[in-house]
Amino acid sequence: MEYERIADSDGYFKVFKYDRESCPPATMDTYKLHNSIEIIFVTRGSFQVKIRDDEYVLRPGEGVYIDRLVPHHTAQKIDVGDLDCYVFIVAPKYVSSVYGIDNNTFDTFLQKNEGFSEIVELLEWAFSHRKTVNEEMKSGVATTLLGVLKNYYKMHPKQYTKQAKLLLDIVVYIDNNYFRDISLEGLAQHFGYEKTYLSKILNKFLGMNLREYINRRRIVGVNKIKKRNPDMPLL
Repeated sequence: MEYERIADSDGYFKVFKYDRESCPPATMDTYKLHNSIEIIFVTRGSFQVKIRDDEYVLRPGEGVYIDRLVPHHTAQKIDVGDLDCYVFIVAPKYVSSVYGIDNNTFDTFLQKNEGFSEIVELLEWAFSHRKTVNEEMKSGVATTLLGVLKNYYKMHPKQYTKQAKLLLDIVVYIDNNYFRDISLEGLAQHFGYEKTYLSKILNKFLGMNLREYINRRRIVGVNKIKKRNPDMPLL
């Protein structure tokens, strides 16, 4: 399991396009997960992705919706033909308040329907403006994309495994309280679990201990404050 730390940053927003040359190599033996929503749509060729234990071969017009902290394998091409594939990854801060996204989700596999051209048009716009989007545009693009998906695909309540739900609750709690004193003992008391069990969950899914994750989250927070107030002393 590899925790994608970059895609877990507070303001992460990325849209990119795979083609025949840029598509990642076959690395289907390594699970990845992150605290961002990931959406993939194929416009030409074929693309393979494994999410949890389910494998999908995406054809033109088809996509997948990968929710927060859902383990998935790195996507790969399965033939040498032409390929065009959009990947959109967005931090929950840009979408958590819309469409009940914290408690609701889409089906993982998104089959082709009449909304495909509208979805691709939005992804193409986001890709072409990826270097100039500001914070307001990020929220707007992410909200609009989810709104378009909601027009053509049904949402339903999330169903978590016990460990996945606990991990998500811990991550959200730390995101909201990283500037406070957080300890493994405190988390164990707050969530009602033994601290050895929580430690095992964090190390299993995040690939790091609690202190390392909190420190990394604090660094992200400091950088954000520093960006807003460049004259503020780093200390």
